[in-house]
Amino acid sequence: MKKTIIALGFIAFLLSSCILLEEIPTITPTVENGSQTPSVVHTEAVPTSTVGVIQSTTTQTSTSSATVIPSQTPTQAPSATPTALPYTLQLGSPVYTANFGYPDAGCNWLGVGGQIFEKSGEPVINMVVWVRGSIGDTPFETIVLSGTAEGYKYGPGGYEVVIHNAVLETSGIFSIQILDLNGNILTDQVFFDTYAQCDQNLILINFTKN
Repeated sequence: MKKTIIALGFIAFLLSSCILLEEIPTITPTVENGSQTPSVVHTEAVPTSTVGVIQSTTTQTSTSSATVIPSQTPTQAPSATPTALPYTLQLGSPVYTANFGYPDAGCNWLGVGGQIFEKSGEPVINMVVWVRGSIGDTPFETIVLSGTAEGYKYGPGGYEVVIHNAVLETSGIFSIQILDLNGNILTDQVFFDTYAQCDQNLILINFTKN
């Protein structure tokens, strides 16, 4: 009798379990605007490696945009102020006159002469006088020393350079420059014109110390 009661109780437990299983409500879709949308949305997990790629791409793009540096116009360094040379062209030079040193030559002579002075007005000798230019297609270049002009016709510190045996009309062709005996430049290269006139065939050019 006791075994029968236990068996009936076990059967009743099974029947009640079936009823509970049948009473579990099923998930039904909800309707929004006439279309069915599941009330439970299953989200697929994004793999960690993919997320890392996306974040890396986003970071690179953002960094690239933020670190764009506008191009800069190069600034040119200012050039150094040139040092003034110790001698300069004397005020009033050049002077054009007739060749008084060789009056018999007349128009068959063309040259340049003059002196070099200290600040005190004393003439300076043994300065290198460098005259350059061209006669037609022929280059011309002569070097003399101050104080060597014959007869002191230009003064005790005088120099003289004979350019040609005839007068010439030139502009910006001939130049004169003063150096010391060591070859150091003491003046700018000074250009002078010449004229095809007998009363202007001697060009007097003096220099003085600054």
